[in-house]
Amino acid sequence: MKKNQILRGIAMLAASAVTLSSLPVSASADTNASEENLLASFDFNTDASDGTFTGGSAKASVSGSYTLTERADGDSAIYFDGGANYLSVTDADGKSLLTGKDEITISYDQKADRTDTNWIFFAAPNTNAQKYQQEHYLGAMVKSGQTTIERYNNSGARPAKLTVENGTDWTHIDVVVEKAKTVIYVDGLPAGEVDSSYLLSDILGSNSIFQIGKANWSSGEYYKGWIDNFKIYGEALDAAGLIDTKKADEMTRQDLEALKIADTAQENIVIGTSGEHDSKLTVSIVSGNDAVSVGKNNTLIFHRTTEGSQTVIFEVTAEIGTVTNTKQFTVTVPAVSAEEAAKSIVIPSVITTDLQKEVCGIHVTWECDRPDLIASDGTVALPETGSQDVTLTAKAGEMTISGKAKVCAYGGTVLSYVSKGNDLLAYAESRRSDALFAAAKDETTGQYEELNKGKAILYVKWNGNQKTNENYQMGSPSFFRYADGSLGVTASANNAENGIYVWNSADNMAFEKERYLTLTTSGIAVCDPKIVYDSSSNTYKIFWTGSDETQYVSTLDSLETGASAVTEPAYVTAKEVEGELPEQAVKSETSAFVMTDEEYDLFMKKYGNLHNTGMETVTVKAEKNEQITMPETVKALYSDGTSKNLGVEWDADALAAIDTKKDGTYQIKGTVKQSTFDYPYIAERADPHVFYNEDDGYYYATGSHYPVTDPATWTADAGSCYRAIGLRRGKTLEELKDAEESLMFAPGLGDQWGSFIWAPEFHKINGTWYCLVGAHNYGSAGITDETKWDWCSYSLLIPYIGDGDDSTTLEEDMQAGGMLDAKQWGEPIILEGAPSFDVSYYYDEDAKQGYYILPNTPSGARISIVKAKSEGIPQFDGAKKEIKAICFPWEYGIQEGSVSASNPEGSDQGIVEGPYLFEYGDKVYISYSGATVDKYYCLGLMMAEKGSDLMDPASWTNVNYPVLSSYDTANGQIGEAAHVGGGHNSFALDEYGNIVLIYHARPYPDPHEGKSGAGGLFDPCRNTMVKSVNVGFDGTLVLNMTAEDELAAENQTVTATVLVGTGKDAGTQTPDNGNTKTDGEQAGTDSGNNTNTGTNTNSGSTGTDNGNKTNTVTLIKESLLKDNPGLPKGNAEEAENASFGRLKAMVKTAKATSNKIQWTKISDADGYVVYGNKCNSKKKKYAFEMISVIENGNATSYTHTRLAKNTYYKYFVQAYKITDGKVEILSTSKTIHAATKSSKIANVKKLKVNKTNVTLKKKGMKFKLKVTVKKTTGKTLQNHRKVLFESDNPKVAAVSKTGVIKAKKKGKCTIYAYAQNGVYAKIKVTVKN
Repeated sequence: MKKNQILRGIAMLAASAVTLSSLPVSASADTNASEENLLASFDFNTDASDGTFTGGSAKASVSGSYTLTERADGDSAIYFDGGANYLSVTDADGKSLLTGKDEITISYDQKADRTDTNWIFFAAPNTNAQKYQQEHYLGAMVKSGQTTIERYNNSGARPAKLTVENGTDWTHIDVVVEKAKTVIYVDGLPAGEVDSSYLLSDILGSNSIFQIGKANWSSGEYYKGWIDNFKIYGEALDAAGLIDTKKADEMTRQDLEALKIADTAQENIVIGTSGEHDSKLTVSIVSGNDAVSVGKNNTLIFHRTTEGSQTVIFEVTAEIGTVTNTKQFTVTVPAVSAEEAAKSIVIPSVITTDLQKEVCGIHVTWECDRPDLIASDGTVALPETGSQDVTLTAKAGEMTISGKAKVCAYGGTVLSYVSKGNDLLAYAESRRSDALFAAAKDETTGQYEELNKGKAILYVKWNGNQKTNENYQMGSPSFFRYADGSLGVTASANNAENGIYVWNSADNMAFEKERYLTLTTSGIAVCDPKIVYDSSSNTYKIFWTGSDETQYVSTLDSLETGASAVTEPAYVTAKEVEGELPEQAVKSETSAFVMTDEEYDLFMKKYGNLHNTGMETVTVKAEKNEQITMPETVKALYSDGTSKNLGVEWDADALAAIDTKKDGTYQIKGTVKQSTFDYPYIAERADPHVFYNEDDGYYYATGSHYPVTDPATWTADAGSCYRAIGLRRGKTLEELKDAEESLMFAPGLGDQWGSFIWAPEFHKINGTWYCLVGAHNYGSAGITDETKWDWCSYSLLIPYIGDGDDSTTLEEDMQAGGMLDAKQWGEPIILEGAPSFDVSYYYDEDAKQGYYILPNTPSGARISIVKAKSEGIPQFDGAKKEIKAICFPWEYGIQEGSVSASNPEGSDQGIVEGPYLFEYGDKVYISYSGATVDKYYCLGLMMAEKGSDLMDPASWTNVNYPVLSSYDTANGQIGEAAHVGGGHNSFALDEYGNIVLIYHARPYPDPHEGKSGAGGLFDPCRNTMVKSVNVGFDGTLVLNMTAEDELAAENQTVTATVLVGTGKDAGTQTPDNGNTKTDGEQAGTDSGNNTNTGTNTNSGSTGTDNGNKTNTVTLIKESLLKDNPGLPKGNAEEAENASFGRLKAMVKTAKATSNKIQWTKISDADGYVVYGNKCNSKKKKYAFEMISVIENGNATSYTHTRLAKNTYYKYFVQAYKITDGKVEILSTSKTIHAATKSSKIANVKKLKVNKTNVTLKKKGMKFKLKVTVKKTTGKTLQNHRKVLFESDNPKVAAVSKTGVIKAKKKGKCTIYAYAQNGVYAKIKVTVKN
């Protein structure tokens, strides 16, 4: 849309107005221009003298020929015929004219005599020919009626240039070169400007040239046409000296007259910032300020009410340079009718939050067949679980709408947002940062915690060059529900286009079927869209804010491509998201969405941080006198409900000490083993492949080969790398890491195949082991130079043939190390029809069919698959089928060398390569590498069901985000060392059948940084890395788990119960470390529905006590009831030594008949005891009772069930440790008071403090905390205790009962403000001196 388009979105009607004009001064550009700093002036009225024109303090020497021709005014102009003819301009002494100049003005008249390229002037450091993307010059080019000013000083992509229309007749041009921008005037009027980061003196240097009629491209590009009145000023002339004021006055008047403003304004009016003649427009309000305000783009934002019409008078001023004119307008702003307002009321088909209470000041009254769920003011009481069907009617004034809905249990709140960027990979406003990021709200603290480890979960698919199509990316993403209740995502196009993006979800986790829907053709940009399916009209209502700052609602029957929208003003107020946002969230583009319990549980399983929650109980039974066989693995349990088997090493001495001759129960400890390795696993091996050879029982490792180098002495040398194939083997992955490498393929002089030798893989195909690798074909002449190299030309199959001795089998040869012997490999075979490298192979055992997976096929960044012949040499069998094309922003990196001062964001380069096809469980996977081979390099993932048609693109699902990127490794989260650019991978199974990922990555920062070639293909620091992999509950491979995620520290040691015979007699006992269960207990994980007894779960979260009291429980109860200094004394509600900061007990979840008590884990505790009872009333006092003993030091919660409704309960928690049979209390929590959930009474939902970071400059200074309490949906919050305060280090800063913080000494501490149910806010305090 043109920048001078005006009055969008309204009917344009004529209106009366008063025009006020300034008093313009008539002057031409020539007479106004400063003559004081005139460097050169050539009027071409007389011929050159001795081949030189003179004027000002300069001379112009003629090269070639010219002609002087007469103009209509009688003066003459110089004419060049397009041949090698031009003028060289210097000062009078023949020296550079522009040395030391950073600001100049160049003025001239011109008329081109051809439409092709014509160079008016050209200034450069010297006469050398310019090179593409290495340009250093200032020049003016005329082509097809346009003048383009190029101001270049780049290495890499060119900066922006300035192009304006000048027509094909005589035109006067003024080019003003300022320090930070270039401005052009055409015929005395401003025509355009462009910013520049290059100073003229930096471009030209100290001995520059200036040419009229020639540019130094190749052998020269010349001008054909007329030039006259050519002047160069040694300063940047301002508008006053260049503008034709008569023209400016006429044009500003015309621009004002072109404004047609309606007498009545029901919608906002966009005046725009420039008129049809590019005058600068400004708007001011004369009267009616209460009814209007001026927003972006000079938008008149009318504040309509239901109370009657209003009159607004405003003025528009048009300005060109120093010339201004003004016009006044009067409009009537009508009142909003009830019918208009009612269009903004919706009845959501799924209800999880309160309903609308008013629209445009009109109160909305709700009637519901379940008033216990929905009150007349729209307040909603959500059910405990599941959903309830309701019928609703909403009334606003005389308007009534009705519909049906489901009221659903609260699951959680998920934030959607775009990122600020400016980090390792994403610059601000890029497609990597303007994507869908998600965070989950912590209901206790109000903070939003990043999901998917802070990475985006959805991107707008790539749509052309980012600089050209800058808005094809997300703006203000938000979740919504379709008519069938499934989740969807919507987003604007960078809050800058006329529609929205929409996605579906088949599983309420992953989003697909991206499409774009146009909402308006008025020229207004759609911002911050929110979609609601309205059950009253059976339509989708999309509420959005326009770029004119008006609220709109667009109604559509469907959200499919081509759906037509009816768009009208809306009368709703957008709600600001409450809570502490993630640091990277762009606040203005956030949206909070309340999910049902089912939606939230599923979403968190998918995008929450997958981590180890416990270990399955191990019980081994043996008959008397029988050898005890311990399991080789133990089952680790994970937060999404999945599990995996990890190796374990049992205590051999304890096992040997078991007396198997008699009955007994024994506790045996074991150390859990992980496939965890430090980075690098193998140095300087890129494109790694690790595989297990069942024929000889060894693991093997290979990769693109680079001689191991010293980072201090390394220099880039393409001739020394990728010249061989190395191979090593080991019985285990640990042994493989340090195994000696042998060269199984090392071509030399005269050999046909040689460098580059890239991405070797080894596969058993049709009964033969092959090395599948890319190499260059040197033909019959062979390699003639040991440093010669070239790009790969073919993919090869190199067969393993053994030692040629028939007395041994191939398997025996392999077992003897034959695969490491170059002599036991046959002649390379060209894989016909394959790309030149990165080919991989997969065999489907069930279908008895092999497949090749191919990159760059049919061309470019694509992936194809083809069947392999099942007999003999495994050439392709049939046609290739494309199954993947580049489509995501994260598959694009930055072209090497394209980042510069003028192009700080670099230039896009898309890559999809290195595909690896394999199966695991019931899935078939393709991993691949995306983006440039540097820090942007990452891993993508595709999945298909096993048994599906792998050559059908519809069988494959592409995960929307990279499953491993530099974000996951740059801080040493994996492998204990920082590395970036993880990619070109393979997979294998470890000794216990678990998947391990093999990939290469660069150290971060690069040890060669600053050297030529650092970070490129010939930088050897692409090192092999190996790490373990988990399979998520939905089959997605989770590649970015840390070692701690895979195995929690508290689960690194496990205890097995060994039962010999009947197991009844006392046996050898060892501490169970919270990982084994005593008699009568069961292992389990916290489902959130625990009974009112303690539990010993492996999750370390909660557990259940089934009522079987052990001897230990009896010991604890008897000891604590007999002698417990932590119990409240007498009628006290709280123990004297109770503290909040350490144990932090709270009730986070309250239901109709249960309360869930949570606390902070105490590291050295053996377990916890929960005390509780009803809260005291005026009529009755209730003493604390011991509710449950939880024999699990890792437990952090307990659910108290079978409680009375609408009732307050009190609790406190104690952490204990057993030493030498004695119970020791480690900590006692503060007493908390919490109500069972109801509509009558409430709990504290959140505390908000006036400041969360307090700095006190010196000892004695004070700060008063102010706390705001927000309650849950219950009607009344009964006061059982005021908000209290506690300092975790009173020696640094103390806090009074009323919240006054007082500095004591230099240091830092934390103050807690905590409510009666334990909900708290943290205040970080720093005392400076």
